[in-house]
Amino acid sequence: MELFSLYSRKNRTLFLIAAALLIVLVATIDWLTKPYISIGFLYLFPIMLVAGFLPRWQIVAIALVCAILQELFSELPSSEAITRLVMASAGFVGTDHRFAQDRPGTGCG
Repeated sequence: MELFSLYSRKNRTLFLIAAALLIVLVATIDWLTKPYISIGFLYLFPIMLVAGFLPRWQIVAIALVCAILQELFSELPSSEAITRLVMASAGFVGTDHRFAQDRPGTGCG
């Protein structure tokens, strides 16, 4: 089974709901474990789920929201917040590019 066959229209609603729930779950766990560990890298997974269904601008918006959530629940110094936001956003948006390649209707590939 080809990976991109998972991104068929029949799975769209399920994947979008799962991605939203994953974002809420990661944010909640990150908030609860704030002083101990950051799990913000896990935002990559919901972005990978939606990358097959949404247009690029919506995925960029989701990536920015995830980067902001990652920063909000971080215990790192606020003096470097902008740098971390830019780097996290770039990483999350890069996830979209990889999964959108060769997908019909994305303008990629």
